[in-house]
This record gives sequence, C-alpha cells and structure tokens, in this order.
Amino acid sequence: MQIRRDHRYGKTHPRHRLDFYASASEFVDGEQPICLVFLHGGAWRTGDKSEYDALGMAFAERGFLVAIPNYRLSTE
Repeated sequence: MQIRRDHRYGKTHPRHRLDFYASASEFVDGEQPICLVFLHGGAWRTGDKSEYDALGMAFAERGFLVAIPNYRLSTE
C-alpha cells in the first residue's frame, strides 16, 4: 500500500490538497489503474480528507487509484 499525502491542486488556498492511495503493484505493473475521486460530505462547512483513510485504503486494495481532496469550506 502506498499513500501519498498533501499534493497541492490549487495555488490560492491551503486546504487545496489531496491524498492518493494505491496498492504497491499499481505503480509497478505499468498499466493505468482506474481512478476513483471521493469528495467528503459536510454541507461545505465541515469535514477533512484525513477522516477517510480507511475508505482510500479499502479501494486501493481492490486495485483502484484513489484521490481524496480537501477543499475550501464555506466558513472560510
């Protein structure tokens, strides 16, 4: 299992970061894995990508590349 955390996807806000989850073989086999992007709920007011490690790892173990981003909340 490989987890790569806090990749920036925007330039203006510190919450614009995402984590990638993949099985180790996904980067060795040379094939393109299917990418699943999971956006957490919270009515745009609460939540954090760190709450979903188990989800990212579960899908990665099944062969998916998983991206879980944070995003700017409405309270910010």
